[in-house]
Amino acid sequence: MIRSIFTLYSIIQFSFILCGQNSSSNLFENSHQICYNQIFTANNLNANSNNTTLNLNFDSLISCFDITKSTWYKFNTNEFGGNAQLKISSIECTGDSNLLHQSQLQAAVFSYTGIINNSNFFLLDSSLNSDNQIFFDLNNLLPNHIYYLIINEFSIIDTLQLNSICSFNIEIKGSAVKPHFSAGIDIFTLPNSMIQLNAYGSGIPTWSPSYLFDSVNSFNPIISLEKTTELLLTLEEFNNCIYLDRLKVFIELPIDINNIITPNNDGYNDNWVIDNIDNYPLCRVSIYDIFGLEVFSSVGYNEYQRWDGTKNGLPLASGTYFYIINLGSSVNNIIHKGSITLLK
Repeated sequence: MIRSIFTLYSIIQFSFILCGQNSSSNLFENSHQICYNQIFTANNLNANSNNTTLNLNFDSLISCFDITKSTWYKFNTNEFGGNAQLKISSIECTGDSNLLHQSQLQAAVFSYTGIINNSNFFLLDSSLNSDNQIFFDLNNLLPNHIYYLIINEFSIIDTLQLNSICSFNIEIKGSAVKPHFSAGIDIFTLPNSMIQLNAYGSGIPTWSPSYLFDSVNSFNPIISLEKTTELLLTLEEFNNCIYLDRLKVFIELPIDINNIITPNNDGYNDNWVIDNIDNYPLCRVSIYDIFGLEVFSSVGYNEYQRWDGTKNGLPLASGTYFYIINLGSSVNNIIHKGSITLLK
């Protein structure tokens, strides 16, 4: 499942692709696909008033404005349906050279299936118009359904309607259009173990780096790794929308604990280094003085978390300190205890 926030140490990524479009979508059957959470940049250059190649009359069905200079778009709902939010923004129009006209966009969202007739056509919301931003809050969308967006341009000088060239961005979000897709949860395992991944989605999956997988186009390939690796899954849906998701396989190598720290800013042992500890992102590291008072603790221990011989930013005295490292792993859950010598 694609997530807008990521679980701990699992990087989830959408393809925020800025798409370009020309007048090829100025007919209903050429409606351009809008993809979830991806900004699509479009214009109505060379658009005309034809509804379809057969010139079937949508004007009689979309009665809230005249279809004079229109372009067409579509989006798909997932298997659950529900709600979505569609936004048209960054509207910029140009017209006659003296620029005295007021240019706006008109837009409508509708459902259509089968032969064009009133029983198969349904306008989801009132038609909207703006020279700045248009927003549709769409509720109760059907699952596994195609919906259409028509954008029409008009300009008014007094009451005279003119045609202008407009550019704009389209973006759709919401639970109804969010793809049901995931590369799976992060994995913790030992070196060279055989691992079967558990991704899912609807479309064609492609894994990378491709050389790691026995089947690069399977949702459930088998891999074997020697070191911690981030994997990328690209999904191309059947509507040509492309989404990305990542998971990380943590290979839990034995840690190697340095037992000395010399924080004198000479570039050597200025921080307490624990080799391979970055393979244990859920580890807990605690350090105590000879009186048993905690001077340092962290969950996870990467290069930005290393102990530098201080407590709350204040330098500690030279001497012996004691550590407890709980690796926090169900695979290699060893608790390490020992001492560190701090020298100045």
